[in-house]
Amino acid sequence: MALNANNIKVEIGKIPKKKSKNIIYFATFKDMQKVLNPNRMQLLEVIKQHHPESIYELASITKRDQGNVTKDINILKKHGFVNIKQTKQGKRTKSEPKIESEAIEMVIKLGAGLYGLAKDTIEEVSGEFKGKNLSNNKKYIRNKYKDIIKPVKKTVKKIVKEFDIVTKDE
Repeated sequence: MALNANNIKVEIGKIPKKKSKNIIYFATFKDMQKVLNPNRMQLLEVIKQHHPESIYELASITKRDQGNVTKDINILKKHGFVNIKQTKQGKRTKSEPKIESEAIEMVIKLGAGLYGLAKDTIEEVSGEFKGKNLSNNKKYIRNKYKDIIKPVKKTVKKIVKEFDIVTKDE
């Protein structure tokens, strides 16, 4: 069921045990990107602007294969970004995609950023090396930290570019 708030709130970071009904949660940027890829973002925009009466019409507007659009809409529905209003028309059922929200508001929880993820990984790795073993394996831990930081930095840069996010440095 889609959120009916003015803005859909997306949180990225550690998913709480007690989830709010009004928030769509993703553990990582990568998880969010899998759902909110450019094709699906385009579908959300087209639904909001053109109010297509069916998935067939949505596919026609976007000039995409109806099967692929249906798969994308089902993923967006599963995560709460759209509703599907189904109506019978003779022997056929028409599926009308609906979105009530005006925007997607992204919240990055503290600890989900570069250093938070790396810190969590260091804590996880360091948990395996207690006492003397920890000091003997500092180099291993530093390398593990670097292995995590580089991909996370690349992911953040991709997100900033993909979603045209303005950073404080700009």
